[in-house]
This record gives sequence, C-alpha cells and structure tokens, in this order.
Amino acid sequence: MIHVVIPSTTTLVERSDGVTKYTAFNIHINGWLHASIRFSLLHKFAETVRLKFDSRFGGRFSLPEFPPKKMSLSRLDGSALEERRVKIAKYLQTLVQQAEIVRSAVVERTFLEFQLESYRPASSSVNLDVFLGDGSRHFVRCGVLLNTRDVMKVLSETLECDFDLLCQYFGMFMVRERREDGRGSNDDLLPVRLLRNFESPYVSLQMANQRSASRGVQYKLQLRRMVWEVRAHERLIECPRIKELLFKQAASEYSSGLFSACNGETADQLNSLKEQPHAVDRFLRLCTQQSTYGYEDLGVAECELPQRPANRIEASMRVGRRQLLLSCPKSGQEWIFRATRIRIWRISQPSSVVDPLLFQFEYLVGKDHFEWITIHTDQAILLSLLLQSIGADILNEQYEASKEAARELVSESDIKMPSPSPSTSTAHLSYPRDEYRNYTPYAPSNGATNGGAPIPEIIAGTANSSFANEITDDDL
Repeated sequence: MIHVVIPSTTTLVERSDGVTKYTAFNIHINGWLHASIRFSLLHKFAETVRLKFDSRFGGRFSLPEFPPKKMSLSRLDGSALEERRVKIAKYLQTLVQQAEIVRSAVVERTFLEFQLESYRPASSSVNLDVFLGDGSRHFVRCGVLLNTRDVMKVLSETLECDFDLLCQYFGMFMVRERREDGRGSNDDLLPVRLLRNFESPYVSLQMANQRSASRGVQYKLQLRRMVWEVRAHERLIECPRIKELLFKQAASEYSSGLFSACNGETADQLNSLKEQPHAVDRFLRLCTQQSTYGYEDLGVAECELPQRPANRIEASMRVGRRQLLLSCPKSGQEWIFRATRIRIWRISQPSSVVDPLLFQFEYLVGKDHFEWITIHTDQAILLSLLLQSIGADILNEQYEASKEAARELVSESDIKMPSPSPSTSTAHLSYPRDEYRNYTPYAPSNGATNGGAPIPEIIAGTANSSFANEITDDDL
C-alpha cells in the first residue's frame, strides 16, 4: 500500500547553470516528502507505465489519463498550475491502487530515481547506522542507490541470518527517541515510519533529518520485529540469529516497561532469565505467555468511540497479536479491536493541516452491525501499514493451511482413487493472495457533507472486506 499526496509545488533552480528556474511537484509518500520532481520526468514516467500496463497497449489495466503537455509550466498561471497539480496527484493516487503495478520493477525503480534526483547524494557508498531492537548500533556498508530490500539483504549477510526470514518477520523503520513524549527510557525508540522498496533508507533518513533539524528531532533507522502471531516465535527460535534479534527487542521492551509480567513471580523469572545467556529460549517463550507482549507501541492518540460519541479519549495505541489496543491510563479502561473484525479503514486530512490525521475504521460490534471508530493521530499511515502487514500475515497463514489441505487431499486421492481419465474435470483450489490487493481510496462527491459538516479530504483508504464476510458466533 502506498499513500500519495502532492500538497504543493516549489520553484527550483537548474543545477546546470544555477540560474534557470523550474517548477517541481512535491510528492509525499506515506506521510513524508519523497521527492520534488519536474513535470517532464513525471510525464515520462506516465508514458512508460502506459506502454507497459495499459490495456490499449496489450496490458491488463485501464489506466487513468495523465495531464497532457499543453504548455510550459513557466507560462501557466496560478489556477492552471493548481489544476495540473491536482490532476497529477489524482493520477498517482489512482495508479497506486493496482498492487501489481506498484510492486513492479518499473515503478519501484522510478520512484527510487525520483528520490535520488531530488536529493542528489554526494557519495555513492556510505556507512549506514542501523539500530537493533535493543538500541545497539550496527554498521552497514552499502550503496546509496540501494533500496530497502537491498539494504536488508546486506544487513542479513552482516548479521549472518536468513534473508527470507528477516524480510518476513522484521521491517526497516525510521524511529526517534520516545522520551520526547515523556515516556520510556533513553534507549527506547518510537517507530514513526516503515520503509518500503521504492526508497533508499539512507536518502529517506537524510531528508527527514534535514526537515526536522530545526525542531531538534533526530531520526534513526532500526530493525524491528513484525511478528503479529506469538505462535510464530516457536518456529523462529529454531534460527539462532533470528532468535537473538527477537531476544534483544523483547529484553529492551521489558526493561522499558512496554510490556509487563502477569504477576510478581513471573516478573522475577523474566528478570532472572534475561540475564542468563543460555536461557534465551526460555525467556522468549515466557514472554509470549504474557498478554501484553508482542505489541508495537505507537504512542498516544485521541480517540472517538461509539460508547462516548461526544468525548475524545486520550489513549495509548498499540498494534500486535492481530489486534489494535487502545488503553486509557487515567480510567484504566482498555478497548480491543481484532483485525478480523475490521471491515474497512480510511485515512483523511482534517481541514486544518496542523491537526493530526484521522484514522477511521468500520468495526463489527455485533451480528451484522458495524460502527465507525475514529483515531486522531500523526501515526495514521504507519498504523495503516501495520494493519496491512497483519492482514498479509493472516492471509499467508490461510494460504499455507490451504496448501496443506491440498497435499492431504492429493495424498488420499493417490491411495483411494483411480487415476483420472483425460476427460475427467479437475477442481482448482483458489488460494488467498499473500498480501492485500483490495486497496480502495474513498473520495466524497463534490459538496458531500456529513451531518451538515464538510467531509474532510480523503488521502487514501484500505478495504478489508474479506475479513468480515463470514462471521461466526465465536467472533461476536
């Protein structure tokens, strides 16, 4: 999933002569400035995509039209330039709905080139600092041109761990110190961004720190756990290097108070096992037995719940164990939202750009009864990406279960059934895909209102109807 907006344009100077000016479009992806790109490069990209994917040229998709080259941007008046900005943003937002296109080498490479064109790094090779789950620093020598997956590949070789497992159960995050919120220890890092394959981790980090320097905020890169079902730990413990990474983060989270033991006796056991080098397996297994373990703490947010429609509640927000937890420290109340009961979610920008984003999801609260939950948070896009990852985890589990069922069916058929004749029809099993494909933006019609109030501009949304299609009594 990619969230794309182009909120503004900027005037830049040609590097070749230092005099000639041109207009560039500021492309923000997943809530962060990705690149400032001139129209000619965007037009060239659209032509490449059209020739490769458009159904009119033998492709599989009916693509939107990109704004034509009518005249030079320097001769466009303010309203014409604004119209072009809106059309380009709409084109990109429509394009990224197609997961096959977004994940193609053409799009990933071009978006990476856009970032490099905008930043222009001075060196082609750098020492990249990647922090592990306990806050320890790990040096990675890599090329500036490498995207996130390539950097993860180099990191896996440096850590001597399985690359596929690392990519499946860990992610490259941009983080900052949590103590800026007055919570956690100095070594506790708050994730604010999940890096994707269309960007260079080095360039993304440099651009973020350039923009945050005036606020005194320093971002870092950190490898963090993305294990949404604690049962997966049992498989991962079999891999020594992956086990070590899980231990580092679990021990750090326990020391920082991000999860706690269920009772005093268990707390003593965790404290003891944490200090024993040969008790890592026992420590991790005991961690998974604690109900507060396995969550990604995204900080504090303001929430609007159906039970309290007139009041906003300040709550800590955690994602893990295939659910979203909202906890109110003042009242001690906690609300649990299971991913399998979320039908749809969307992200929107309030009328005031200084206000946090709105994350809204439709949740099954009773049989055939859904209600909207609203969260006001700057972590809306990261929350969306983590829920997408949980969905991919669930669908992948279903896929593996389907394969196992198919193997058992074939095995039984080999024993009990005669070989089919050439005319015998064959039933084909339909497996769920390994990640979300039904990504749908929600855009209100012109002049649409919500109880007399204007509906805020929708940035993007994700449909998740497959989770709530078949609800059993156990789910209610």
